[in-house]
Amino acid sequence: MNFGRTFRITERVHLNIRGEFTNIFNRAWVSNPIATSATGSGANQVRQANGNAASGFGARLTTSTLPPRNCVLIGRITF
Repeated sequence: MNFGRTFRITERVHLNIRGEFTNIFNRAWVSNPIATSATGSGANQVRQANGNAASGFGARLTTSTLPPRNCVLIGRITF
């Protein structure tokens, strides 16, 4: 998403300021849980210290999240 504004300084000189946002609503994308176990029988489910599944049925991959909100400000003088 972009927001911008052009300011007229003189008749021939303009200042353009623009902000370009990525992930503006700061949404996180979480992957689907794994539907199969590592061995097929479900016996080898590993849990983390907080109780979340680390492997096997119901585990989630934690490497697939979007980066946080980011903004780039751009200024341009045209004459």
